[in-house]
Amino acid sequence: MREWFKDDLTYPFIDDPQPRYVDIFCKAEKQAFENGTPPKSRAISAICAYDIWVMGPVVYFMSIYLKRNLIGFDTAKSWADTAPVCNRWRNEQRRIWQSDVSGWDRCVGEALKGTWMKVYAFLSQYVYHVPVDVFLYHATAHITMINGEQFDKEIGRQFVFQAFCLYQIFSGTSDTKDGNSAINWNLSVFLWEAVIGVPVINNPVNPVEPRVAGDDNATAVLPGTADEHDILEAYKQVFCSPNHIKSHYAVENISHGMGVTLKFLLVGDTNTIDFCSTAVFYCNGCRTHRITRKLDRFLHFTGWTDKLEVNPEEYAEQLYVANQQWIGTLPIFRAYNKFLNTGVVGKLANNSVS
Repeated sequence: MREWFKDDLTYPFIDDPQPRYVDIFCKAEKQAFENGTPPKSRAISAICAYDIWVMGPVVYFMSIYLKRNLIGFDTAKSWADTAPVCNRWRNEQRRIWQSDVSGWDRCVGEALKGTWMKVYAFLSQYVYHVPVDVFLYHATAHITMINGEQFDKEIGRQFVFQAFCLYQIFSGTSDTKDGNSAINWNLSVFLWEAVIGVPVINNPVNPVEPRVAGDDNATAVLPGTADEHDILEAYKQVFCSPNHIKSHYAVENISHGMGVTLKFLLVGDTNTIDFCSTAVFYCNGCRTHRITRKLDRFLHFTGWTDKLEVNPEEYAEQLYVANQQWIGTLPIFRAYNKFLNTGVVGKLANNSVS
């Protein structure tokens, strides 16, 4: 890689007067200390409007096509739509292999992002809203120039640094979510078809159902599809892991693969699903799965905001009403939510459920 940079540091900006670039800033999000350890700041990109105009229409229609044709591509629109899927998995006694990637954006290198760029190159023959060479430039640029800036209320925007990045994903771009989902889905299919030897695509039995959303992955596997030891060995070949990985299995010694680093690997039934910051459990009384927010995140973050546009009592009441839409009769969530029921907002309070 160093030799490649040395040979041509300015590629691919040579023939284009306006290089592809992104401005990055610190992501504003609610986080909490864990065992005394402060949370990490995360960066998100502010892509230019022109890049969105070039990529947006293609990504939109590509997303529709993928959702219609790939089983498990992207999550359901609501938790109510997800519950029947979990019910079916439970009835079929499927084992859930769930993984989450640490630093997904920086893990996606040439093998993964480069392959996805070939998809854009194929789609370029159907692009008409901008010149094809312009689309290819934005869709297949191997190098992106990053401008790091900070904002001070008194001074304004201040330049901090500039860097070049090879491949990788930039959160905030037009294809961040769907592009990540597509790469994740194909990575899962590669693991099962090429490494384990179980057909996934066009298999009428559907022994393996990858369910992906960005870098989250929960793959449901029918009993007897493959030995668990063989599946674990496949994960070791495809993924790598940091020393601090928390896992159902001991996979600390993985140091190879495609450069995609596992944050965790969990194996179990539907009650162990930890997907997109949600918790899943089977409710015996209602005979279906319930999907909720994670309790620890709910307790930590629900009442906090740095953008209060109404008085605190009204804000609390709005939270109370909004939470009732999904809490229902869940005991712990319901008990906590009652603390937010101020009853001082008039119309909102009249619509509240005590």
